Amino acid sequence: MTTDTRTRVRAGDPDAFAELFDTYARGLFKVGTVTFTSAITQRAVVDGNKQMPAEHQAG
Repeated sequence: MTTDTRTRVRAGDPDAFAELFDTYARGLFKVGTVTFTSAITQRAVVDGNKQMPAEHQAG
């Protein structure tokens, strides 16, 4: 993010927020996906082979 964009974001410029979103949204989505997948995997390890409740099952 450039200093100009940062200044515009701080000033509340909606176009600056759009630029910020366009720049970082995909990367943040990927990080969130990896974090969620890791958490679910670790839960399975901690819980052993217990079946997850129906509301948490894919399908």
